[in-house]
Parts: sequence; structure tokens; C-alpha cells
Amino acid sequence: MMTFNAAPGLAEQIADHLGQMIIREELKPGERIQEVKVTKALNVSRGSVREALLILERRYLIHNIPRKGAVVTEFTKEDVQGLYEIIGCLYGLMGQYLANAWQTEEDLKPFDELVAQMEAAIEHNDPTELYNLSFSFSELVRNLVDNVFLNETLQNLRPAFSRIFYRMLHHQQRAEDSSYIIDFIKESMNHVRARAVDKNRELVKNYFAKQCVFALQYYHTTPTENVI
Repeated sequence: MMTFNAAPGLAEQIADHLGQMIIREELKPGERIQEVKVTKALNVSRGSVREALLILERRYLIHNIPRKGAVVTEFTKEDVQGLYEIIGCLYGLMGQYLANAWQTEEDLKPFDELVAQMEAAIEHNDPTELYNLSFSFSELVRNLVDNVFLNETLQNLRPAFSRIFYRMLHHQQRAEDSSYIIDFIKESMNHVRARAVDKNRELVKNYFAKQCVFALQYYHTTPTENVI
């Protein structure tokens, strides 16, 4: 059992823990999350759990139903499509900021190193590592792009997007099924180096539209009546 320390950010720790359970589908769409049971299971206060559930609701991972409580969100086809459209626009904007922000090749060196690690993950057919590295790429961009509103918006949407992306990667059977991710990142970084903002924005838009098609093939919701 995980242990939690009563320190600043306890509710955030609980939210991250439950959020990862939702992303990994240990908690499934339609599944109820009861405050009392979470409190006992994690040995934390009910107030901290209640606060954590509010955080998860802001991240679109759960919603509260009157007389039923917190329930893991079930994404519809329209939800998935809408999320990908928004994510595509935001990442296109982030690419624009990155293209304008970098100064020397040293700024872009961490991106090249990360691409090599992602290629290795695909070669070894390791979807979990590829999943983790994909979001590491976003963090590198955040370090160079100083726009608190863009960064916080992406941060809030990331758990919902992570949930769909995790399912997609873990249902693809062949390494080549994920190779388009690396192809996209390499081409995007070429545009960033050339400061070709318009070309990169169009590339990002098309990439997320394509990934949305893949995601809809693998993302399905199955309501349950399990309770934590």
C-alpha cells in the first residue's frame, strides 16, 4: 500500500495517485469513487480526499453525480474529437513559441537526445516508456516557453489526453504503429530550427487529426459498477 505524508500538497498527491489509476484503467469509466473507502485505503483525511476529487474533476477525469458521488468520466467519441482539436491548437501555439524562443543549438540538444530515447522505446516495443517520454518532450518545451496561461491550460488537459494516449499506445501491437510519432517530432523540430511557424502549425494540426483517428480505434468506454 502506498503511504502519504501529511505535508503541503497532500491533496495533489492523492489526486495524482487516483489519476494514474484512471489513466492505467485500474479505475474504469463509470466506476464510482467513494470518499470513505479512499480515506481508509490510503490512510488520509476525508477532507484531503474531497479536495483531491475536486482536482480530478478540474482535470476532466471524474465528475460528481447527485446522490451517487464521484464517478470516473466516460469519454464519448465527440469528447475525444473535441479534446484532440483543442490539444492540436495548443501544441501548435506552443511550437510557435518554441520556434521563437530558442537561441542556440544547445537549447535544442535535449530534444534531440529525447528523440533518440523515444526511437529506442519504439524499437524495443515499450509503450509505457514511449508514453512517459512523449510527455517529457512537452516538459522540455515548457522549460523554454514562458507563457503561464498556455502551460497551465495544457497541464490541466494533460490527464484527460494522457488517458486516451495511454490506451492507444498499449493497444498498438507493432513498433511501426507508433513510428509516425517520431516522424512527426523530427519534422516538427526541423520546422522549429527553420523558425517555419506556419508550416509547423499545419504539421501539428494534421498530426493530432491523424492521432485522433488512431485513438478512436482503440478508445472505448465500458461502464462498470465497481466501487473504490
